[in-house]
Amino acid sequence: MTIETSGAAATPAMATLTISFDPARVDRDRVHGWLSREAYWSAGIGRDVFERSLANSLVASAFMSDEQVAFARVVTDRATFAWLCDVFVAEPSRGRGVADG
Repeated sequence: MTIETSGAAATPAMATLTISFDPARVDRDRVHGWLSREAYWSAGIGRDVFERSLANSLVASAFMSDEQVAFARVVTDRATFAWLCDVFVAEPSRGRGVADG
């Protein structure tokens, strides 16, 4: 599933923002870099653990054009419980409406 923002409702900063829930679209090298080197809550996370976390979660990625600028994942039983975690917006995209919602 992909959601695109455009038109009058989108701010200029979000004019080309696309949100995708397709795990195949995750830029795994980029997101692993963010989580292992920049996010305090997962500093040093190994690639194998990161890959398992993606395989066992719902994922959301934000793209400006074709560049991934944000990521989040949801741990859920798909019935009654969901936990939003690993929310990360790349430094250059912060404050531009990527995570507004």
